[in-house]
Amino acid sequence: MSTKINELSVVNADEFTVSRTITIAAPIEKVWAAVTEAEHIARWFPEHATLAPLAVGTTGVFGWADHGDFPVRIEELDPPRMITYRWANSNATASTLESGETTVFRFTLETVDAGTQLTVVESGFDALRDPAASMESNRGGWDFEPERAGRLPRRFRVTPSTLVPVFAALGDDTRWSILAALGGADASASALAEVLPVSRQAIAKHLTVLQDVGLVEPVRVGREVQYRVLGSQLTEIARRLDLIGVQWDRRLATIKQIAEGLESE
Repeated sequence: MSTKINELSVVNADEFTVSRTITIAAPIEKVWAAVTEAEHIARWFPEHATLAPLAVGTTGVFGWADHGDFPVRIEELDPPRMITYRWANSNATASTLESGETTVFRFTLETVDAGTQLTVVESGFDALRDPAASMESNRGGWDFEPERAGRLPRRFRVTPSTLVPVFAALGDDTRWSILAALGGADASASALAEVLPVSRQAIAKHLTVLQDVGLVEPVRVGREVQYRVLGSQLTEIARRLDLIGVQWDRRLATIKQIAEGLESE
């Protein structure tokens, strides 16, 4: 088995994606089996899986005894190089896959000297009702090597998060620019409008959104109202993002075990 140390998950907070690349000491066909065959999928993601035949448009389910069945569909397929799954984050019918309450994860495989390089990218968290909790739940299973994963719980349960409106507020480039500007110094809406390519009225509306979710606060300086970044809330966001990926790192560790186990058979 490979002793290579793989990097941890990478979170892109702007695009609401989680990604990781690992190297597995097994040929590409073994890794392909680990990420596409239902009996192996059930070891790294759900408790049971049905998904056949292996073709674009095929629908199936990922299921858990305590939570029910969740519809899944193959979106893209290029054996044995790439497969993309879309799965619903609520246990309803396959029609749920069209509702937007879904995330997408894409596996890409590449043959390398040490075996196979496997990359997973999961996206679509911004379309969910609870993006913060979902991202936090879906990151970490990918951040642990097999020997560490064996000592940790297999799954986390998605829990409600007070950061949902914060993530929604940050889904706008102008608000990111406002926060960046306020990071240098407190400023009024008029002052911000002088350095950003939007009107004072638009700046004021964005500041209201940021204030409502606790990212900024108004401070009166004489007759002028300036705005200040609330560092405690941003620190909490940073802490949450640092936790995102716990599930996927564990899943990748399990895929690595499966593929390398198949190679030794």
